[in-house]
Amino acid sequence: MVDFLYGKLHRGELETVIGAKEDPSIRFAIIDERAARKFAAYMLVDTLGILGVLTYAMIKGKIEAVRPYMVQLIQNGYRISDAIYNQILKSENEL
Repeated sequence: MVDFLYGKLHRGELETVIGAKEDPSIRFAIIDERAARKFAAYMLVDTLGILGVLTYAMIKGKIEAVRPYMVQLIQNGYRISDAIYNQILKSENEL
């Protein structure tokens, strides 16, 4: 299946989704790319992006705040809409 879909998505994204689908112990696949997330949804695999990972790390007490990490992501070219940025800050009581 990976070989069939290769070219539409990156091989690593395909392997991630297929692996998550095949292993019932995996709760979600960590994917940011929109096309790969759509493919994962089609395959009934839940996904989590980098912002979800940051939020989860905050909930688990691994980081104290998400804002500095989001700022660093933006400074390095990662695009976060103002709405999502503010939504995350509000949900984590950083607004």
